[in-house]
Amino acid sequence: MAHLYVGLSGYSYKPWQGADRFYPETLKPKDFLAYYATRYRAVELDGTWYRMPSEQAVRAWAEQTPPNFIFAPKAHRQITHLRRLKPEAIESVHVMLARLAPLAERGRLGPILLQLPPNLRRDDERLTTFLDQVPTHVRWAVEFRHASWNVPEVVRRCVGRRRDGRNTRGAPADGGLLLRPPSPKCLRRCGPALLGGMVHGSRRIGEGRVCLFQT
Repeated sequence: MAHLYVGLSGYSYKPWQGADRFYPETLKPKDFLAYYATRYRAVELDGTWYRMPSEQAVRAWAEQTPPNFIFAPKAHRQITHLRRLKPEAIESVHVMLARLAPLAERGRLGPILLQLPPNLRRDDERLTTFLDQVPTHVRWAVEFRHASWNVPEVVRRCVGRRRDGRNTRGAPADGGLLLRPPSPKCLRRCGPALLGGMVHGSRRIGEGRVCLFQT
């Protein structure tokens, strides 16, 4: 049976605290995640783009949340923005996955988001080479932010990619590569082809972004 997970693009935001806001005024920041997990079943970890998490921090995330709570980390900037999916980015992929191992071992690791730079133009060979090298036991999501990716062929190739790395016509329910809609500003540049192919992803609502994916 498929399970649908809904969450926000983070949880540790001080502006969310206060009267008529998400977190009670008296709640300590260290308790934000535990409180968040009483309202949602998943969260995107935006902070992992800025710094690699320590194994201690990852274990703490798991301990502060219920057994059915899922984490969707954003790939570190070394992977997407500095090395821009080139072969030398793979080393950082393995480092990040090693740090996230406590979540994977508990079945708590959701898709890892590859949020591409806005100035990264379409490069099918680079994307395919990267995806052929990353571990296939992990689920990957990609957010295209440059308009050149706005072609149906890219969407078909992405959603038709299985976890074992093979391409297939039509995406199975457990397909390994998800598509995530960009922010409204980027979406205006990218256009309808990407939006039409996004069976999983996110939508901005108010101050946060709601992340939606299926397992």
